Amino acid sequence: MKRAVVILVMILLAPAAFAAGFQIAAQGARAMGMGGAYTAVAEDATAIWYNPAGLTQHRDGEFVFGSMWATKTDFSFTPNGGATQDGRSGNDILPQVYLSQPFGGRYVAGIGVNTPFGLPVKWEPSFTGRSIAYTSLLRTINVNPTVAMAVTPNFSIGFGADYMFSKVQLQRSLWFGGPEAQTKLKNELFDDHGWGWNAGLMWTSGDWRLGATYRSSIDVDHDVTVTAFSSGNAAIDAAVARGTGPATVKIEYPSSLNLGVAYVRGNMTFSVDLDRTDWSSFDQLQVLRGTTALLSRNTNWDDSWAWRFGFRKESGPLTWRLGFYRDQTPQPSADVGPILPDADRNGYSIGISLGAPGGIWPSVDIADIYVKFSDRNGPAVPTVLPTLTTAGALGLAAGTYATTGNELALNLHWNW
Repeated sequence: MKRAVVILVMILLAPAAFAAGFQIAAQGARAMGMGGAYTAVAEDATAIWYNPAGLTQHRDGEFVFGSMWATKTDFSFTPNGGATQDGRSGNDILPQVYLSQPFGGRYVAGIGVNTPFGLPVKWEPSFTGRSIAYTSLLRTINVNPTVAMAVTPNFSIGFGADYMFSKVQLQRSLWFGGPEAQTKLKNELFDDHGWGWNAGLMWTSGDWRLGATYRSSIDVDHDVTVTAFSSGNAAIDAAVARGTGPATVKIEYPSSLNLGVAYVRGNMTFSVDLDRTDWSSFDQLQVLRGTTALLSRNTNWDDSWAWRFGFRKESGPLTWRLGFYRDQTPQPSADVGPILPDADRNGYSIGISLGAPGGIWPSVDIADIYVKFSDRNGPAVPTVLPTLTTAGALGLAAGTYATTGNELALNLHWNW
């Protein structure tokens, strides 16, 4: 059971949609097209996520509906002196929904639904590290009610709550010196949840805008169930069954601080963001059965930084966007492995908006990001021999992990 729980905890480190750790940075097509440098721009309903104070910059009601697709994620492992082993690419669809409405002259209320953390990692069934991870999954859905106020014509504040649902799942192989069995650890998405909060500031002066956003950490206790698949061997199935049953996994999703500046000159906007994610709070994970700690794991992650740069040009009914970001991994070298081959990365984005929203016709926002990860070396994992009653683990040679990814977002904007 302990080995199974260790693996469950490790899935929380699965690479997400191309932000550091398991964070998903792309939460709206307009911001995505500008490389995520949107903290000081945030002038539509997606400000609920990027900077709630920005809601006061427009005086219309607005509804944003769309999705982000992780359209092409390629990752591989090349053991030293061996052949490259590929992961399985997936097409994951992540919802983005925002609604805002002004009231009382200088106030705006809104609500957003998005997916700030997650995405699956899948390896081929023949992957030599299948005792560590075969399929791993982290899913979240965040509901974010918000209110903003224009304190003065040039200064606004915004506050919101985060109510986040969270799901974890892992399927892996258990090795018995020849035969293998499989176990799955899983909870249901809407069964486990936690609360957090966020706040934002925005100040404008002439052509300049300054913005800041803070999001608190969120603690979620996951009530997971460990189940087993029959191997066809009665003795192995009996041994595996002893490790099944309920357990609790505690996850602290990290807090973050985003600082931004934007310069608007005519029909062009230039923006820069500096983002800090407090991954150092993610220093330990516990798995409990009742009040007994089945596992206490030190992760020893570091706080990470990201620089984001964006450009926007309005040209009649079209708006063009370009962006770039440099994101720093929080993962120390000792944690690098098939569950998290995380690395520093560069993102290159482009976007376009078509049409002016109003009436029944929405504007259409499209953006795409290509992400190149730095190659990351992973240490060897030793083989653990099985006993008569417990599974062992196949070893994994030291090697190099390589990852690239692509995200495509489509949003529809209605104003009234």
